[in-house]
Amino acid sequence: MWSQLLTGLLTIFVLAKLGTVVALPAFAQNPVQNNAQMNAIVGTWQCGKSYTEFNSYGQRTSGFTEQWVMRLNPDASFQANGMQSGIGGNWGFQGQGRWQTGPHRGQTAVVLDGMRTDPTMGQAPFIVGVYLGPQGQTLYNQVDVPQPNGNGIQARTNVQCQRTQG
Repeated sequence: MWSQLLTGLLTIFVLAKLGTVVALPAFAQNPVQNNAQMNAIVGTWQCGKSYTEFNSYGQRTSGFTEQWVMRLNPDASFQANGMQSGIGGNWGFQGQGRWQTGPHRGQTAVVLDGMRTDPTMGQAPFIVGVYLGPQGQTLYNQVDVPQPNGNGIQARTNVQCQRTQG
């Protein structure tokens, strides 16, 4: 279940950034929470994300970066405040929602599912899927979307978070 969920959420995230509208799975109906895993993740995290699109020659064509601070709470809620920078300028955003954790490919996966508000998009989904690093101090993930012909990468998303407070 977690493999399909994380893969689905990451696909949804990338497709949303590519302008494709898809429905979010209703995974909150059957949350799989493990108290020990949750306690290891609760805290404040400083995060960075880069999103880059490439043409068929592997040259960067567009993209943006985000920096945010998020608080993952013991009740499985989260809040985030950050800044997005791209060709259109810089703007702040706030996000909130629910988070879950569970096993995925032998690692601990963390999935955030919420909404964000910013001056350019108004309200939009705020979905992040990451893995807990081996020492419990980092969250990370990289998602590559292949070119339609299978040669090269069409888009890449990198997320890195560092624990700042337990």
